[in-house]
Amino acid sequence: MANNELGKGALNSRGGSNVDAKMPAEPLAFLRPETGEVIIVPAEDANQLRSHYNGLSDMVAELHSANKAVQLSEEHLQELEAGKASDTDKALAHSVLGFALDWQQEAHEKLHAVYEKLDPLPESKEEANAGKSSGSAASAKPKKDKHTTAGAGKRLVELISLSNDSPEERKKKEANDKEAEVDIRGFKQKIKSFKTAAELKKFGKWPKKMPERLVYVDSGKLKQKWPKFKDAEKTKWSEVYKKGGDGKRSLDKEKLRAYVKEQVRKETTISLKRIFGEDLSGGASITLGQWADNWNQAHKLERHGSLSHDGTQIADIELSAAAQLMRFTYGGSLNGDLSVTDRRLSVKAEGHAAVDFAKAEAKLELYLPRKDGWLWTVQDDQGKSFNLMAGRCRITLEASGVVGASIAGELAMKVEVSPLDNGIPKVSGKPGRKGKKARRKQTVSINANDEADVGTLDASVSAFAGARADGTLAGVLEWRDPDHPEREFASIASIAQTVGGLAGIGVEAKFKIEYTNGVFRFTAHASLCLGLGAEGALGFEVSAEQMVLFFHCLFYKIAYWQFKNLKIINDDAFSALKGIQFLAVQSGRAIDSFYGESLGEINELLKYIDGRMKKAEARLELASRILENPDALKFVTPEAKGMLIHQLTRHSYADVAISGAAVGDNYLGRQREAVLAVIQSATSKGEVANIIQHISMSGEKGNTEKNRTELRDFFRTEGVRDIDVPFYESPYPARFEEILKKLAMQGDFDGWYQAFYDHLMDEVPHGHALVDATSPAYEVLRNKVDHRLFASSGWNAYYTSEA
Repeated sequence: MANNELGKGALNSRGGSNVDAKMPAEPLAFLRPETGEVIIVPAEDANQLRSHYNGLSDMVAELHSANKAVQLSEEHLQELEAGKASDTDKALAHSVLGFALDWQQEAHEKLHAVYEKLDPLPESKEEANAGKSSGSAASAKPKKDKHTTAGAGKRLVELISLSNDSPEERKKKEANDKEAEVDIRGFKQKIKSFKTAAELKKFGKWPKKMPERLVYVDSGKLKQKWPKFKDAEKTKWSEVYKKGGDGKRSLDKEKLRAYVKEQVRKETTISLKRIFGEDLSGGASITLGQWADNWNQAHKLERHGSLSHDGTQIADIELSAAAQLMRFTYGGSLNGDLSVTDRRLSVKAEGHAAVDFAKAEAKLELYLPRKDGWLWTVQDDQGKSFNLMAGRCRITLEASGVVGASIAGELAMKVEVSPLDNGIPKVSGKPGRKGKKARRKQTVSINANDEADVGTLDASVSAFAGARADGTLAGVLEWRDPDHPEREFASIASIAQTVGGLAGIGVEAKFKIEYTNGVFRFTAHASLCLGLGAEGALGFEVSAEQMVLFFHCLFYKIAYWQFKNLKIINDDAFSALKGIQFLAVQSGRAIDSFYGESLGEINELLKYIDGRMKKAEARLELASRILENPDALKFVTPEAKGMLIHQLTRHSYADVAISGAAVGDNYLGRQREAVLAVIQSATSKGEVANIIQHISMSGEKGNTEKNRTELRDFFRTEGVRDIDVPFYESPYPARFEEILKKLAMQGDFDGWYQAFYDHLMDEVPHGHALVDATSPAYEVLRNKVDHRLFASSGWNAYYTSEA
């Protein structure tokens, strides 16, 4: 066995298109970081062990490759459905997706079959702690159940290869590494040529060749007779893997090199040159050096913009059994590079996982129900359907140990929401494929807070193999912002504990907004945010930073529903909305400065401002503020605009003094221009009609004709108490004509208003930024259809879900 030549080696199939060639046997050397042992594998056992750990690694590679193939196949099918592809191309894409799903299912089952041979989960925290304190899997003494197999007592062991590649070998491996990732563009271009599952696997398998740096083995494969060395005369493992004054552990690279040299010198069957090269005096193992350097850089504290603390990199290395399991499941043995920070992996739920191998932590960013969004619709009392919002949930999950491994090893993400008021969404693996009979497993709930008590790998493996390990999610609700140049998604609220006041969810509507304790909160049915079939309700909270975009989003919703009563906003929330918008325009304050102010405080401030507006100076100040910053009116509801007009149209003897003239066009000149600016900020017939209808102190609905009559009188007056100056003709008809440029005018407010009303669109197109109705851009907007990113259907972009 030791003298077999490569060309004469027997080929040993490992699934897919990969085969193992029997390598000429040489002794192998590994460092077991968990214990600090250096393990020497004799030449006669080397090929057998190599085949074993490459086989385990290959199973993980198969799963990650299949997951990637499923994701790319789905994306390709979406692109075809959204375009003008032929039925033949679509059918072929469906077929390839089927191959990928079958491949994923097979890879999943193979990996789980391995885990099921390892030790079962202890039945209690006490048993888990017993295993942790003793350092032995057997001491946990789990109860016998259907998880217990003949392989009980075995565990997964993480090893670092001590082989030092020659420069030629390193170049060869670097070339192989470049082929490791599946080429996304190339994959989609090749899909048409995949006529069988075997062809898909041959192209999509990653990596093509297995590296031997960070490897994992079944503990049962480690033979007692193999030489194992630890803590020689000079250097101790505690000096290598040392704890600093801050409690963080790091690796001393110089002592690590000395430690390995001392251990290996005891063994005569392996040469130090195999590990350290020709320069034994100063040389360092590339693998060991890279391992130490990367792991020492794994954890950095950010202080005053610096990525280090006092110029020192701080390591925090996790060597527990649960950490080993997570690194293995995320493919720690697949990459020839031993980089342990910010490794990015695809996950099924349209997102990625950034994995920190040193800390055994993964931060998953998921987009639900689809990365490209979800279209919300609503119906009015007459049954007419309106498209409201293009949105999605962007969710993050920080997982480690058991939870992280379980999520990595399952086929897809499954998000569950408790129907109770205090429900927080949770994520877990989702085994099985639709149409395939999934294996039934016993479920054991593992709370993330209890994770530290799961101290042995046997517990972790059993949790992954047969239990549901879930973690609490954090995330935001995003909408596709029409005002963004690229129409990218923007955050409008964050997931929070659901609140108890929204009993209408699932009955009256699937979306409710309320205002409590100075914060906009809303509850959405899980199906809106996570996809059809999701149960329960998600609670969201609007932060100070999100208020502006939340107001923008809400305005677009109202505009798309043609300024009808949305019903999804309760009375207190709408009162707070219009009150804050009025006060922001009146005072020039930023929207987010009102964060945390209760509705009572807002109403008190409105009463105070109403008293101030009795003074002519305050009304003139409001008019000037509007004229100097007309953009402040954008996204302001018609009710709040009606409140502004109400204050601007008040006048008395005091206005004579501050206007600079007793009669004529100078009387209330800036106030009148400001009223026109408010009205002209409307972008549709429904909006301008609502502005006129809601002219009152509190923005309540009034009589439209009465309000128009009062506005007409306001623009006709040429002096205090509405006097008519003889032989004086108001300049405002000409002013109206100047403002509206080419629109035909009749000489009073009614004529101007009617012309402006006729000029406006009945309904604004969806997904486009709203613009000034008197600008040339409005004429361009008038001719647009709904933006494809908002209105598309089928596989691409948005699925329709009723709000």
